[in-house]
Amino acid sequence: MQAGTGFAAGSTLDLRDRYRHEIQRISHSLYELEVPTIAAVNGPAIGLGCDVACCCDIRIAAESARFAESFIKLGLIPGDGGAFFFQQIVGMSKACELSFTGDTIVRARSGAHRPWSRASSRLPAADRGERAGRPHRSEPTAQPAAQPSGCCAKPSGHRFQTVLELSAAYQAIVQKTDDHHEAVNAAIEKRAPSFTGQ
Repeated sequence: MQAGTGFAAGSTLDLRDRYRHEIQRISHSLYELEVPTIAAVNGPAIGLGCDVACCCDIRIAAESARFAESFIKLGLIPGDGGAFFFQQIVGMSKACELSFTGDTIVRARSGAHRPWSRASSRLPAADRGERAGRPHRSEPTAQPAAQPSGCCAKPSGHRFQTVLELSAAYQAIVQKTDDHHEAVNAAIEKRAPSFTGQ
C-alpha cells in the first residue's frame, strides 16, 4: 500500500474494479449463502476482519475478541460490505462513531454500551467536549466519503449492492489522496499523522 504496488496499484478505476471483483466477493458470498453463517472470533477482528464478522448471521466472541472499523486510521473507508451490517448490529450512532474514529470494541466490556442505538457513548460531563472533537481530528479526506459509502447507510435508504458500489468507488478515490499516503506512512513509522485535507 505504501509503494502503490500489488493490490494498491493502478488507476482509480483499476482500484474500484479490484474492490468490486476481488475483495467484495467475500461479502457477496456471505450475503448470498442459503445457510446460516457464524463468525467465531477469538482475537482481533480489525478492518476486513470486522466486516467479515458483520456479514455473518451470528457472531460468537471470546473474551480476547476485539472489533474495529479501523479503515479511517489508514485514510480509507469501509469498503468491504460489512459496514452495511455494522450499523444494524451496533446502532447508527455507534456505527458512525466507530467508523469515524477507528476505535476498538473490546469484547469483555461490550455489553456495557447497550443499547448502542440510543447513545454512542456514556462519559462524565467533563470528558464530553474532548470526545466530541475526536472524529474531526481523524483523516479529513476519508471522513466525508465514509458517510454516504455505507458505514452509516440506513437500511431503508440503500440496498446492499448499492452500498458495495458506493464503497468501491469512494475507496478508490481516497486511495489516491495525499492524506491516505500520509496515514499509511505514519502507521508504518509509528507516529501521529499530519493531515492537510488533500
